[in-house]
Amino acid sequence: AFVVAQVAGSALFLAPALVFVRSFFNSAAFEPGFDTAHSLVLELSPTAFGYDQTRSQRFFDALVDRLRQLPGIEQAALADRAPFSVGFPKNVDVSVRGEDCAQTKCRSAIEFGISSGHFAALALPLISGREMTEQEYLTGAPVAVIGTAMAAELSPGSDATGQWIRAGV
Repeated sequence: AFVVAQVAGSALFLAPALVFVRSFFNSAAFEPGFDTAHSLVLELSPTAFGYDQTRSQRFFDALVDRLRQLPGIEQAALADRAPFSVGFPKNVDVSVRGEDCAQTKCRSAIEFGISSGHFAALALPLISGREMTEQEYLTGAPVAVIGTAMAAELSPGSDATGQWIRAGV
């Protein structure tokens, strides 16, 4: 009876262990879509050290400028969250044809804030359009880069480049 109980207990723990090992190999083979071998992602929170939003932005801009000047650094950029980060996404309603989101159900999207050079820094190709310029980033120009799925939904059968959308309405 004791041996049977040991075998049953071992089998009980063996199944989750095999699932864990399989998950480990699946995550090791995961291809995120950007160059992980030559990328470094840092998550910084200056507000935890008493910086207000304006001072934090100056800190980040100076950090990116200094990083871009270092030998061996090809690109440096900012984003308001790291790829595949844990946390609450910022959802916004998106209006394409001047829809009033208070009256009708608008599409919902997850919004990420990025600086110029973001896609180049992660070696992410742009399918269509262009990356945001440094001047657009510094002035807060109303520029958006959307994914292929959203482009197909918002502009079916045609190129979405140059189309106007309203986000956060």
